[in-house]
Amino acid sequence: MSFNLETIKIREPDAKGSLPFLDAEVANRQTSMDWGDFWGALPDPDPVLRKTGLDWTVFEELLVDAHVFACYQSRKAGVLNSEWRINYPKGTEKVAKFLDDVVRNLDIESIVSQVLEAPFSGFSVSEVIWKLIGGKWAPVCIDQKPNRWFVFDKENRLRYLTRGNMDEGELLPEYKFLLARNFPTYDNPYGVRTLTRCFWPVTFKKGGFKYWSIFMERFGIPWLIAKVPPATPKEKRDEILSMLAAMVQSAVAVINDNESIDSLVAGSKSSSSQSGSIAVFQGMVNAANGEISKAILTQTLTTEIGDKGAYAASQSHLSVGHDPCSMEKKIVRSAFNQLFRWICELNFAGIEVFPTMSFIEEDDAKEELARRDSQLRSQGVKLKKSYYVRAYNLRDDEFDLEETAKPGTVSPDGRNPDEKDKDQRLTEHTDPDKGKKKEGPEK
Repeated sequence: MSFNLETIKIREPDAKGSLPFLDAEVANRQTSMDWGDFWGALPDPDPVLRKTGLDWTVFEELLVDAHVFACYQSRKAGVLNSEWRINYPKGTEKVAKFLDDVVRNLDIESIVSQVLEAPFSGFSVSEVIWKLIGGKWAPVCIDQKPNRWFVFDKENRLRYLTRGNMDEGELLPEYKFLLARNFPTYDNPYGVRTLTRCFWPVTFKKGGFKYWSIFMERFGIPWLIAKVPPATPKEKRDEILSMLAAMVQSAVAVINDNESIDSLVAGSKSSSSQSGSIAVFQGMVNAANGEISKAILTQTLTTEIGDKGAYAASQSHLSVGHDPCSMEKKIVRSAFNQLFRWICELNFAGIEVFPTMSFIEEDDAKEELARRDSQLRSQGVKLKKSYYVRAYNLRDDEFDLEETAKPGTVSPDGRNPDEKDKDQRLTEHTDPDKGKKKEGPEK
């Protein structure tokens, strides 16, 4: 299909009351200068894959690096440790009990962890297994499937590479696959991979470790230097040299009185150049780790701030977009909201609004917890000190528990303790001069 750009203009409605081309896509892969009618799946535009010719499994190998894996765990933990809830808008009351039962029987932590692969791999695909329970379809298992099994076509639709169609794949059925993506675009439906930004730092670090190990093998072992008289013949010198080589393993040697053996250690005053080389390798590794931290955690803090300004730098990082957890939470919410919508569409016809997932921020969670604890205390429940230490992250020596009267308790004078406290506060408020020394004429 071709277009004459001169005719693609917003004009007055035609006789049928429609505006030409407003409901059609004009700029697409079929008509653009970059794309023709290509056969097969849409190529992955990842810059590392395009330049190296490797497949996406190379990113799995990056997690072998200790620093990458530590950052990977840290970023995931920020979401996995967060509290969440299901919000039921008006009109979804009949869904609440069924959905609560469904969620209770799912491994939510595992599902969230699966979805959180999207920021690292660009996208994540999880297959939903349904089971008919009590006349209603319920998801009983949600498993992540390898990204290498899936591609996108020229219309940005997800397809499954089967044995019978390994080039362009098969379109997927509805209600079966949850797709989570990290910053997808029309040009790149595969999403942005965080691990792509770690590829070159890890590669250079591996090369640095390789040469560092050679350096340590060559200069890490103390050099043994034998001092012999100037007139010592070459045969005798070669014999002593062989003895020194054996001494590296046995640590013993036999020499004459007029001979001596000294050791020279890399990094000593007499080998400052070797010490400088060690610092160069260490600096390269630190720089690579700093780039990895920036790519995954969006900040480095102590890795690159230097010796001063740690507190100011940490506050700056917190003030700029908080942390990447907020982005991950949006991806997780989107996936679960899609799942909740499917459950409603399959089981509850006519529902126009659907339950949604939301995360409880730390301050909101503590406020809600404090409100619940207050209600429990008003009902006579006695909470232990160990509970407050665990629930509110307090230290044991920071507070003491005071005995509070149970509801309905009456003091010996026949009044409720709360009434006595109220009377005391009123007295103090109405008599501001109480307790003050009255001034009068000196006698």
